[in-house]
Amino acid sequence: MRKRRGSARFTLRAQLAPGAGGSTPASGRNQPSSAGASRNWDERVELATPFGVAVRELLSLPARVATVAEQCRTEGGIPQAQSRFEKLREAIANGNMRSRLTAMQEAHFYPRSLVVPVLLQVLRSAVEHARERNRLEGTGPSAADSSRPKNLSTLVLPDRVFDEMSRSQAAFSLAILLGQGQATSEAAVEEWRQMAVEALIEVLQEDLDPAARAASAGALGHVGSRCEQFKPMLVSPLLGCFEKQSEDWIVRLSAAASLGLVRAREALLLFIEELNSHEVNSESGKSLLVQTVICALGDLAYADYSQSEMDQELLQRSVRAIERFTRSEDVLVRISVTESLGHWCRHSSKARAAVESLLLDPNENVAKTARFALDTYAKQDQ
Repeated sequence: MRKRRGSARFTLRAQLAPGAGGSTPASGRNQPSSAGASRNWDERVELATPFGVAVRELLSLPARVATVAEQCRTEGGIPQAQSRFEKLREAIANGNMRSRLTAMQEAHFYPRSLVVPVLLQVLRSAVEHARERNRLEGTGPSAADSSRPKNLSTLVLPDRVFDEMSRSQAAFSLAILLGQGQATSEAAVEEWRQMAVEALIEVLQEDLDPAARAASAGALGHVGSRCEQFKPMLVSPLLGCFEKQSEDWIVRLSAAASLGLVRAREALLLFIEELNSHEVNSESGKSLLVQTVICALGDLAYADYSQSEMDQELLQRSVRAIERFTRSEDVLVRISVTESLGHWCRHSSKARAAVESLLLDPNENVAKTARFALDTYAKQDQ
């Protein structure tokens, strides 16, 4: 039994190597370029979870996942793989949440022509359900008064709504597939990629569950950091989400992290205003949202800036907004501040001075973070 499992994993490893025939590999990262390197068992693949993208070592994959990936060498797959995929599709459609999440993880390794339509159906189920309900109730934008039923309890909604955990995992699974890129630019390929990004934006803007919206925001950040071509599409929805003060905090947090990840300098003023709106040692000033904005503002230190007076003023305002929180009583906030200011050292002597002062922070972890930030800056400045 062990020998057979090892064989399945070895052939999966060969499939993941560049030049192997068949569908796009499960992970586009750290792929070896030679037969000798293909035996590097440190290879890692990305797997979607309801909470984000997890990076797993190849040997830690379940045997069934490795076997399925081996079988799906071609776009059409083989009968055994097709048969298994139908079982996975059934588990996704009718299983309980746990079995659905497991089935979706396994299905991720199948050819995109099979798995993408299933993922889109799961992801968009709540949005489609809400739109159809509005239509049947006569409250949707395209519904006529005559279409409104007299008794709303008699409504029959055609599609089920998958739970928010499944919708979240579908979002991250699509993000991984989008982030892997594509060897060809055929019209059919570009069409599904466009549909997937549009679906993620729809869920961010229309899904009623904050967990699903937050997952879509995170997924868009993953896509934007891997595929520059989609950045113009996703920055505006993420900005609108973060700017909306009535939005759930976890969604705003996820949007902020993604805006930092894609180096969206359009978010600079919004982040500055957000930090300036919180008293340093208030409850909100110690929140996860504030910590995330501080870190995201640090990411924006690597965006493109000119030497214009306007840009230079924005840079200094960014440093001042972060530097305020060096006085925070919360250790985690000060660690975030130290990391963020470390990124801004490349632009500002004030940022460097602030990090140097944090070398004397009474908390050992803050002081160590400051030392690491200064050492990193020194290496970059060489």
